Order: sequence, then structure tokens, then C-alpha cells
Amino acid sequence: MIEIRNLKKNLRNFELQVAQLSILSPELLVIKGNNGSGKTTFVELLLDLVKKDDGEILLFGKSIYNNENWSNSVNAFLGEGFLIGYLTPLEYLNFIAFLRKVNFSVENLYELGDFIDSSLLSSKSKISKLSKGQQYKIGILGALIGAPKLIIFDEPMAHLDDQTKSQFVCLIEKYISSKEAIIVLTDHGNSFSELKCKVHELGFENGKIVSDKNINEVKAE
Repeated sequence: MIEIRNLKKNLRNFELQVAQLSILSPELLVIKGNNGSGKTTFVELLLDLVKKDDGEILLFGKSIYNNENWSNSVNAFLGEGFLIGYLTPLEYLNFIAFLRKVNFSVENLYELGDFIDSSLLSSKSKISKLSKGQQYKIGILGALIGAPKLIIFDEPMAHLDDQTKSQFVCLIEKYISSKEAIIVLTDHGNSFSELKCKVHELGFENGKIVSDKNINEVKAE
């Protein structure tokens, strides 16, 4: 569960404000907004990568500001800055497993569906030499290692082709349902209305939430 109370962060052109927000497991939280709307800052605040000016964030009932173990249930991929370019894909995934202190098996990844690319996983090329789409696939897979209860993505489909986007959507639907998890992602223009899991969509503009809707309920009306 994610609980946010009176969250504020002063930015260059505006102040990001989230008065109150609760997200329950299992759920997909999609954050929409134009560039500069505050959505990336919002996910960075969830991970305590940038410091708040006021307010509180609770993950699974514990504040992220006075609890050193909150990150054990959380993983993220916010772009190529999270990758290690001189490693091969498999070396990177094994390194993530080492950091999270979990056993890792490539075979376990294949349970997650067609998104998994065996040729990519076995590639001897360094991550820095791969295409952007391939890099993002590896980053996404890394975020799943250890079966975290909360995964946060920033524009995960930005460099994926249409087929891989569809595979990614199926992947997160299966993960949310099977792990009783929350996935938070920022996005531009993609639709998640066909997912069978609960989908919550927030729209950001100038640091404020301007739309807040449950996609499943909208479809039922």
C-alpha cells in the first residue's frame, strides 16, 4: 500500500503538491502528463531520490524517511542511468540479484511470458552496445528480480516497439495479479484500459493532480 499525505516539493517553475493519495495492492498506477508536469519528480519522491519539502510517504505502512528497510520490498527502473553499461545482460541481472540478496535463475523469468527474449539474455554484448529498446528490456527485467511488492518505472515503453509494448503490458498484468503487487509507471499516450487488473490513472499538470480515475470503473459506466 502507498499512502501520501500533504506531499510538497518546490521545483523551478511550480510546487508539486499531492494532498492525499492511497494506492492498494494489487494495482497499476499510471501517471500521465506532459514533459515538465512533475510526474518524474513524483516517482523520484516515492523512492526518496529527491528530498521532499513537506509531507509524508508511507510504503506498506512504514515511512520511507525513518525506516532503513522500506526498500526491501521496492525496486525500480527509471531509465538507462539504472543500467551498468560494461556488463552483459546476464551479468547485470545477476548483479541485481546479488544486491537484493536473492537467488536468481533465468528459468524463472520465462514464467513471465513472451516479453522474455532468450537471445538477449544469452548475448555476450555489453549493455552499452545494445539498442535502446534492448537496454530497456533488461532494465525492466532487473526491476522484477526478487519479486518486489512495489515496482516503479519511468517511461518504460519509451523505446519499445509496438509488439514489445504489448508484451510489456501483458507482463505487468500477470505480475500484478500473481504477486499481489503495485506497479507505478509514468507514461505518454499508451492505453491500459484492457487490463483485467485494477488500473488507477493520475494526470499531472504543473505539479498538481488534475485528473484521478479508476479505468476499470470508467469502463463499467
